[in-house]
Order: sequence, then structure tokens, then C-alpha cells
Amino acid sequence: MELYVNKVIAGLSVPAPKKGRGRPMDPFKKTPHQLVVFYDRLGALTAIQRQSLRKALEELLRKLTEKPAAPTLALRTRMRKSA
Repeated sequence: MELYVNKVIAGLSVPAPKKGRGRPMDPFKKTPHQLVVFYDRLGALTAIQRQSLRKALEELLRKLTEKPAAPTLALRTRMRKSA
């Protein structure tokens, strides 16, 4: 019986510490829906992080320069009614 208990205790692992709450440690975070940049952390960027941020910003600027699609008929009628 004692041997079984010792094996079970040896098999148990210490639970991993919980991740702290708050802002992530990265100076910026890019998801499919948003780009978050922490200005006060830009000084701590590594060369790889700078390159990744520059690429994300260039993609954002490219999307801003594209001509927006014409509004659909449903959107135009809704705008007319509200004016």
C-alpha cells in the first residue's frame, strides 16, 4: 500500500503558476481584427519586433490607400432615410 501511495505522489506535478493579468509584455500585438501598439514600450523593440511592426504598419497603410468599395443599395437607402 505504501509503495502505491509513493508512486502516486511521485506522479503528481506541481501546478503551473497562473499567468498574471494585465497588459501583455510585448510592445505591440497584431490580431486579425486589430493592431495594438504600446508607445511607451517601443524603445524596447528588438530588431525582429521592429521588422514585424513595420510590416504590420505598412499593411495597414496599404489598406488605407485602397479605394473603398461603393456602398450597397441597402446602405444607400438607409443613409437617405436618416438624412
